[in-house]
Amino acid sequence: MRCASCSRTARPRDRPPRSTPRSTAATALRLGNAQLEHPLDDARLHDLAAALGADVPFFLRIGPQLGSGDGTTLSSIQLPLDYAVCLVLPHGAAKASTAEVYAAFDRRGGAGGFVERAAALRDLLAEITRAADLARLPSNDLAASPHVDALRAAGAFHAGVSGAGPALFGLFPDRGAAAAAASQLASLGECLVTNPAW
Repeated sequence: MRCASCSRTARPRDRPPRSTPRSTAATALRLGNAQLEHPLDDARLHDLAAALGADVPFFLRIGPQLGSGDGTTLSSIQLPLDYAVCLVLPHGAAKASTAEVYAAFDRRGGAGGFVERAAALRDLLAEITRAADLARLPSNDLAASPHVDALRAAGAFHAGVSGAGPALFGLFPDRGAAAAAASQLASLGECLVTNPAW
């Protein structure tokens, strides 16, 4: 499928996804471990990944995970797959450093009420059975963007900033709706339409 507003084809099987340093580190660990005469067990591999960065263990596992603590304690969660995603990388956007993102979070008192928000999220995740239920997910309390409203205006039933940003996502009922949103959002940045897969 080609997004009318995108300059490139949005077909995961035609092009490998862009990797991040964290996903690359996890892949290197998995591949290296597979070459060992006595491969490390999952717990030891997890510990090595966590020593490289809090996000690295996530990429050792398949499927959606809920991170807790410093992010290295992971629990598998069940989520529906019957929706489409429009990813937007705003023009001129640059990722802030992790230190900058957390400093801004601290300045706005983001840690206040965290225990209650985390408990509410766990309860909500246990109730999600349909794609439409994802609309009830809370917004990202780590990072925000004024472009989230544009995704909602384009028909996303849920939209937000991915991680610490600057990428955004919008969830749509189907691929056609996500592609239409990508066309509407072309002036914001690079768009990619995909479906969840794990």
